[in-house]
Amino acid sequence: MSKRVLVTGASGFVGANLVRRLLAEGHETHLFLRPPHQTWRLRELGGHFGQHHAHIENGHAVKAIVHSVKPDWVFHLAAYGELAGQTDMQEMVSTNLMGTVHLLDACAAEGVEAFVQAGSIQEWGPAGPYGITKAAASHYCEWAVRTKSLNAVVVRMRPLFGPWEDPERPAASALVAALRAERSVVAPEGDWNYVDNGVDALLSAAVGGGDPGTGVSVVEGLEKMKDWLLAHPEVLRMYQGRLGLAG
Repeated sequence: MSKRVLVTGASGFVGANLVRRLLAEGHETHLFLRPPHQTWRLRELGGHFGQHHAHIENGHAVKAIVHSVKPDWVFHLAAYGELAGQTDMQEMVSTNLMGTVHLLDACAAEGVEAFVQAGSIQEWGPAGPYGITKAAASHYCEWAVRTKSLNAVVVRMRPLFGPWEDPERPAASALVAALRAERSVVAPEGDWNYVDNGVDALLSAAVGGGDPGTGVSVVEGLEKMKDWLLAHPEVLRMYQGRLGLAG
């Protein structure tokens, strides 16, 4: 059954993949976008979604958007502090914690059917500033479930890789370098998971399902991402440029 869906962080890596899945499945999809936001991940979609622009730390704006959209499902992926260079602690608190508080309160007031929070394995100790603010947001989700009769679920995913991720992250940079040198891709070290598996987990949480399983393996995911890069030469060129491999 088609749902009306609101996605925060929709112009980010995981958000862009989630938006594509929602549109493919026929859901009415609305994007909560911070002004300004990156547009390259969404450009090819041709605007087949609703757009709502506001800073998530602005409680009044958040409330107005949720009231306007009246979503059945909300996926909260907006966050600050995971990427290199995102070190402002005040921004982490205002985005990761207070943004979640504002959004949860607005969703409870509108009787949202399902609220899915993208958590982080960095919430588990020893946590740094990003993990601390994400853990605090998750605790607020748990409190909202107990006190506001809100169906809120936190999905903590392993680090993801796949189409539309930042080119400087390990899997993307390894793939671009391998394609340039015409050699095999070596999987990056660490406990990685393909982005489609993360999207599956988020959607499963919205419908009240259990663990969707491991799905696409790392090796399969690298092949899928390689095929995607080859099918998007403009993105591959952008990745090469960001990595200093252009020319």
